[in-house]
Amino acid sequence: MRIRDSDAELSVVAYDEATGDVVGTYLCQRKDRVGEIAQVAVRAPWRNRGIARSLAMRSLHQLKSAGCDTVRVFTSIGPDEADPTDGPYAMYRKFGFYPIARHLRFRKP
Repeated sequence: MRIRDSDAELSVVAYDEATGDVVGTYLCQRKDRVGEIAQVAVRAPWRNRGIARSLAMRSLHQLKSAGCDTVRVFTSIGPDEADPTDGPYAMYRKFGFYPIARHLRFRKP
């Protein structure tokens, strides 16, 4: 999903109230009754504060309210692919998600 494909009514953005800076985003879209969470980011200074978890919860509520009965998440496994018990993988497992496919990305600098 590209940013321009996201649905503003389903996507969630967190701000720092003191500065107005964006600290995290969940960009979502809906295809029929299937919701997709495809672009997730929390800026480094605000990580490990529960922001991603809070945004995930809000996004799931938004998608359910929009009529989605299935939600897909596209994410990396985490810092250690041999032990996927950390990072995004572990967080989404707590929400009841489970892996169905794994895709590798390659990039040439």
